[in-house]
Amino acid sequence: MRSLRFYTGVLLGKLAIRLSRLFRFGGTSFPGKLALSIYPSILKDLGGRLRFKAFITGTNGKTTTARVIAGILESLGIDYVHNRAGANLPRGVCTSLIERYSFNDDLSGASGIFEIDEAHLSFLVRDITPDTVVITNLFRDQLDRYGEVDTLAKAFRRIAQANPDTTFIVNADDPLVSSVTYNLPAKALYFGIDHRDEETFSGIADIKSCPFCDETLMYSRRYMGHQGIFECPACGFKRREPDIVAYNIDSGIEGSSFNISFKGKRFHIEVRLPGIYNVYNVLSALLACYSMGIPIETSIENLAGIRTAFGRGERFNLGSKSIYMLLAKNPASFNEIIQLLSDRNGITVILIINDNIQDGTDVSWLWDVNFEILMERSSLIVTSGRRAYDMALRLKYGGFDTSRLLVEEDSLKALNLAIENSDKDEIYIIPTYTAMLELRKKLESLGITKGFWED
Repeated sequence: MRSLRFYTGVLLGKLAIRLSRLFRFGGTSFPGKLALSIYPSILKDLGGRLRFKAFITGTNGKTTTARVIAGILESLGIDYVHNRAGANLPRGVCTSLIERYSFNDDLSGASGIFEIDEAHLSFLVRDITPDTVVITNLFRDQLDRYGEVDTLAKAFRRIAQANPDTTFIVNADDPLVSSVTYNLPAKALYFGIDHRDEETFSGIADIKSCPFCDETLMYSRRYMGHQGIFECPACGFKRREPDIVAYNIDSGIEGSSFNISFKGKRFHIEVRLPGIYNVYNVLSALLACYSMGIPIETSIENLAGIRTAFGRGERFNLGSKSIYMLLAKNPASFNEIIQLLSDRNGITVILIINDNIQDGTDVSWLWDVNFEILMERSSLIVTSGRRAYDMALRLKYGGFDTSRLLVEEDSLKALNLAIENSDKDEIYIIPTYTAMLELRKKLESLGITKGFWED
């Protein structure tokens, strides 16, 4: 029989959710934090009741991958719980479970689809044993929080060693992610791409050496950063042949089309998700659903309604302008977005850079981004956010014509400034994480976007 503290935690958590939503605070993390302070085992208690548990972690793509999985389950009428707003710490997962739990619904018939912060995966698996773990990629991000990427890869490998019954879905093209399950008895499924055109834009590699012997990795094809077809000439560690692979990829700002191969069968896919990076996300989501017993064909048939998550390729209109918001959190995601825009000329761009805890307080990584390519394609750039002047300085030293550079720290004013000074029909906003949330909150107050917990 559950204790009084359990029910007190649930009831006060539910009350905190209602009050937070009433006053437009979101209520995605605090209710779970409150409930955990009252009954520390509540996450283990509620999470353990779920029929199936899937964790999605990695540097980039967690929110979108989880959204794709949830979207497929929704279309199929499969019951699930999902931290949809992207609150990916244990308290955010706890909030989503508390919100769903009731005396008439004990969660035993639902599957859990949870985006998990990569630094907290090792803590969460102590409370909830996942059936599937998806690892999207590992790139340098928030070094003040996470440390170097190889530290995370080693932590993930220890999790794989300790959970041999869990299916790990890993990025075959990322040597760090592939190293997590290399030569382990753990169950693993691999995803990757075959895209020759991608070799021309690789960005800065976050690792160059083999994760096992420190020899320099050799690449026959390089995609983004350190992702590609790799092999260690010393110890034999190399890219695994993917279980699911995408090819004939055509990806742009409005969406992507590509073919996939899985177990000898070939399929064509079209999704309203921009960029090569979202092709990876779709592949990992298809494998996650497959690990739940859903045939690949069935999942593909239910991709049509999938759309971008808030701030991640989101589009809205302001007057006659079409506004695109493309979240960038680190050099890899910035370079991916710059690649996405590299076929356009004379564009108007707003770069909004914050240095809050969720962004990472060290913004020296701005010097590792290929902004020079963006400068060549831009007729006007507006910098904004807490580090607007740092961003402007980076562009100035990169050789951008300062007569086409505007600085405005307030993000909404920066958007209005871009609209007033641009003769283009489209404006591209590239914000860091908290900058994206702040701007969306301002737009929400004007009725332009919905709250991120409602999206």
